[in-house]
Amino acid sequence: MPLPRRWLQPLYSRVITSPVTRRLWRAGHDWLSRATRQAPVLTLWAGFDDPESFLLVQSLPPLLEHYALSLEVNLTPPRAPVTGLDIQNAWHLAQQHQLSFHALTPPHPADCRLAERILMASAGMPPADRLCLLRQLFVCVWEHQAGKLETLALRFPPVSHDEALQTLQTWSEANSHDTESRTKARLVYQGESFIGLDDLPELAERLEESSPNLPNANPELTTGFSPGSGFLVNDPEMLAGIRSHRYCLDFYFCFRDPYSYLNLDDVIALSDHYGLRLRLLPVTLPDGGASSPALLPPAGLLWRSARRAARRRQPFGEVCMPDPSGIRHCHALLAYAAGHGRERQMTRSLLQGIWAGGRDLTCKPHRASVLRQSGFSTTEPEAIPSADATLHKAHEALIRLGLACVPALVLHAGSTLALCGSDRLGALDMAVADTLDNKNTE
Repeated sequence: MPLPRRWLQPLYSRVITSPVTRRLWRAGHDWLSRATRQAPVLTLWAGFDDPESFLLVQSLPPLLEHYALSLEVNLTPPRAPVTGLDIQNAWHLAQQHQLSFHALTPPHPADCRLAERILMASAGMPPADRLCLLRQLFVCVWEHQAGKLETLALRFPPVSHDEALQTLQTWSEANSHDTESRTKARLVYQGESFIGLDDLPELAERLEESSPNLPNANPELTTGFSPGSGFLVNDPEMLAGIRSHRYCLDFYFCFRDPYSYLNLDDVIALSDHYGLRLRLLPVTLPDGGASSPALLPPAGLLWRSARRAARRRQPFGEVCMPDPSGIRHCHALLAYAAGHGRERQMTRSLLQGIWAGGRDLTCKPHRASVLRQSGFSTTEPEAIPSADATLHKAHEALIRLGLACVPALVLHAGSTLALCGSDRLGALDMAVADTLDNKNTE
């Protein structure tokens, strides 16, 4: 990696992720909101063909009832077809957050388009009424209630097809300037993006900062998974039953993805608690995602990752994202450590070095530091095995499972459960607990 880039990345990331930067940014927005004497705007980006949008909409009423917010609803254009894995992920998320989701099949595209046109026609409704209509439309679309949807169309005449296309085009152009435009279900508050259900606790904390004079009746939101808050199964007899099966857990991660780093310690803690056979499988995602080659990490990704790290009290911020050469060194060092039974230590050292230590893995002194941190006495192994075969196998498995993002968790417990997203450990904890009734063994 060129020396200027090695110096620039940590400096840039420290500025973006600094708590001081975050406080100044938020203080400026709060002052502007008070000066204009207008209710802050909470912008929802959602799609009727997205199951996580359905779940996010169900979670909004407590926020809007407690905080003085003005809701703005924008729709994202249709994208890739909904897969069985998307529905499976949504079902487990609904279980974790105690929401309603009974869909077994994707919604019909024609129903989604009609729901969009009905919602566009309701632009003049009060925010609370429009949110109620939005929830009804999602229920009709995802529970295949075509008759009820037609009734809503009679009560709220939809806009024309041409007007709907023009409105979607306008929203799409506005969405294209957002670094989070690849994500359908998200909320934007005072310039900060909060992705899906995973970031709702962080949004609630942000709203508390903006409204310090409100009574302490914070909406009840399911917080993210944390070993410190305890696991679902702690009874010794039940734990022995789960551990006796020695289920296998595959953790797919990418060295260029911050959430792989933020989830690693919790994945290890959960697998140790339940006696799971943990396999760490590094992959490299195609260009265009969070892992695509770039001079500097996206500011929005760094901001959200730093926010998550602060909640979990994890070191984060001095970032040096590896270039293709650095990625090859990461995979080679991990393969070397796996041959010596120190795969976990090496994975932790590499990810922490990249996302919190500013280490450039193309630099020999930095590699030596990672090796020492992983428990090796050598500073440069004489023979490092090739990781190409392992990478190819992991990529094939990722494609076969239909997983399109990392971190991804695949539990093999009689049947195969695949979950992917920035925070799926709570859903995985519930899935492992459910295996108490599973008599199958690996």
